[in-house]
Amino acid sequence: MIFQTSYVHICFLKNTFTGLYFNINYFIYIKLVVVIGAVDMCIYVFNRLFLYFFIKNFCKKKWIDIRGSVKSFFIKIGHKLLSVDMHSQASLLYTINLQIFQQLFPVIIEA
Repeated sequence: MIFQTSYVHICFLKNTFTGLYFNINYFIYIKLVVVIGAVDMCIYVFNRLFLYFFIKNFCKKKWIDIRGSVKSFFIKIGHKLLSVDMHSQASLLYTINLQIFQQLFPVIIEA
């Protein structure tokens, strides 16, 4: 799923920079694609690790063990969150990527 999200971002970049090919070097374009992939992968891994440790530690609390149904409820929510399709996060990731691009490549974005 991470590759699908990166592909969505790469296609958006391609459409955004279609009219700027006379100003943009293909080497820079490849660098942008690599940055997108790296940012997507980092956010994906961070999200999954955060959810894993949150569920693991939160479900160990003694007050949740008072009722097994409460614990199973949180585990079910956790599994739902872990199985979220990455396309639902594409807009958030794109916003983060755009802010990174504006800081790394201000000349290209403003062109």
